[in-house]
Amino acid sequence: MKVLSIILLSILGLLSLCEVNEPSKTRNIQSVSGLFLNSFKHKFEQAVDHVGGHTQCAKDLKALLKNLVLLRRWAIKMIDASAKIPPGVFNGNYIATGDYDQCLEVKVTEKSLNITGQYCSVVILPSSKFSNEVGLLFDAAAFSEFIGMKRRYQMSDLVKFLRATFGLCIPNSCSISNLQKLWDYIEITFRVPVHMHFMNVLCNTADKTMEIYSHDKCIFFIFAVYGAILLIATIYDVFYHNKSDGEANMLVCFSVYSNCKKLFSYAESPGDVKHYLDSLNGLKVIGMLWIVYAHRALFSSMSSTNAVYVHKVWKFTLPGIISTAAVMSVDMFFSFSGLLLSYGYLTYTSTVARVTNTNLFAVQLYRLLR
Repeated sequence: MKVLSIILLSILGLLSLCEVNEPSKTRNIQSVSGLFLNSFKHKFEQAVDHVGGHTQCAKDLKALLKNLVLLRRWAIKMIDASAKIPPGVFNGNYIATGDYDQCLEVKVTEKSLNITGQYCSVVILPSSKFSNEVGLLFDAAAFSEFIGMKRRYQMSDLVKFLRATFGLCIPNSCSISNLQKLWDYIEITFRVPVHMHFMNVLCNTADKTMEIYSHDKCIFFIFAVYGAILLIATIYDVFYHNKSDGEANMLVCFSVYSNCKKLFSYAESPGDVKHYLDSLNGLKVIGMLWIVYAHRALFSSMSSTNAVYVHKVWKFTLPGIISTAAVMSVDMFFSFSGLLLSYGYLTYTSTVARVTNTNLFAVQLYRLLR
């Protein structure tokens, strides 16, 4: 309400200037705009000084605002690269990205200034300190109900993970701690109904390298070990196992050559039952690719510029239908897996082993290793 009052007073002041004579109109408008810019500059500098005025981040932020008042090109580019309130907010368009490349291109090295652009995607949440209807726009679950968006039970869980994001272009000297303290002070002092959450993983500069976390290293290690097993098994299968008597070998189960050969071949005898079951392996592959595609499309849609619009319109298009229907591929994959397991077990017990007791743990371990 305070912001709205300031805007209305500004408009009334500018309209009143239209009643003066022409020679002084432009000069008066410039003086009024300068008055508001200087007032904002003074308030902003007070906030920066309160949270840490002696840091390099504070000095660069003050320099940015000072040069913005002077209409310096690099300062205007940083503000221009930051996101603005997008149109269609009430239609779910509350993800504003800004201009990533333009922000990283900013580099100032003049006099005592050494500023490089840093792009940060800020997560916007409703303020826990001040409740307001404005905060409804940044609560995805409540907002979807407010605009009357119908959701299936799968979408209800998905919408909970959607967050409004806002792209900011700031000096690279500002750390996440500096920015978070500054916004927390602004939020409390000016009773802003939204909370901005800064994360290091969502900030990037031109010379910043991708950060690798400990769990990423574990995943890379597991894939490296598994890849080494596949390579060793394939080399053994191609150069040694095929030249020998071809007896069953545990290592051959991991051979890429043998598995691909089984996957893309079929029995020549049409009367053989296995001739019809081999096609299920191909359908299982299609099912797995379907699931991977659906997850990739789902994660991509969550980072789009209008995530709510994606789930209102995109899911009714052909690519969207294929993605949302991927739940059927999961059922198909497990059904075929159970069918092939039952067929293999019955074939083994009736023709080979004729056993009555089965070690279920060994069977599941074998399936997991496969």
